Amino acid sequence: APFAMESGGEPMDTDDEDGGGGGGLRALWGGGPAPVQLRRLSEALRGLRWMPLAEASVSAMLQAHLRLSLRERCAGRFESCVMERQLDWIDASVLPWVSAALESGADQWRARDLLTAASAPLKQWRARLRFFFMQSLAGMRIAELFDILVDFPDSTPALDDLHACLHHTHQHADIVQGLGEALEKRLLKPGAETHQILEVYIGMIRALRRLDPSGLTLDAVSERVRAYLKLRPDTVKQIVTTLTDPDSSDLLEPVGGGA
Repeated sequence: APFAMESGGEPMDTDDEDGGGGGGLRALWGGGPAPVQLRRLSEALRGLRWMPLAEASVSAMLQAHLRLSLRERCAGRFESCVMERQLDWIDASVLPWVSAALESGADQWRARDLLTAASAPLKQWRARLRFFFMQSLAGMRIAELFDILVDFPDSTPALDDLHACLHHTHQHADIVQGLGEALEKRLLKPGAETHQILEVYIGMIRALRRLDPSGLTLDAVSERVRAYLKLRPDTVKQIVTTLTDPDSSDLLEPVGGGA
């Protein structure tokens, strides 16, 4: 496959300060023979008028690589924000690769002002890649949201990344459905102690208020928790015990539109 890219090993180095992975990724996307080959291939495809077909393949390949890169770099790691760093990496490393693959002109690859001098199609590619990344990051964090809530406030950076992504992707309905399913599967079951459910509930109140200050997401998700707690005979006793702890004062505050 002419557009195949490496997806394992060194390129996924999470310790690289520029967010762009290790030397293997730079060798492919940052210079050397690969850009020359890409430009030649691009010119050949353009001459045959096959570029529209190639663009579909490039798009699918880039999305698969970004999704894999995101999982290997960020999955389960909640202690630091990653969104802006990875978006910068896309601009610095992925976008020049797209330019070399799909546009003619030898100067495109090394132009420092690639973003300001970008053609309209390249700007569209940038917008698509950035949106796809934010959508993928939000989807991954939504799938991990139960663990993020349990780890809160240590997981605040991951929560803030999700909040920033949602501003663009509007995946709030996915949060309500995904977190609701996770709560039913992992928390709202006979094996969980009532005090444990209350502790997670308190953390959920704090975290979801930070994620969505409007309270709409919290109100939608917390309804099933409250409904389940009403079925437990020791709920009132455990609430009274929990409320003696000053750190649990969130239970005294309104949740969305009601207590």
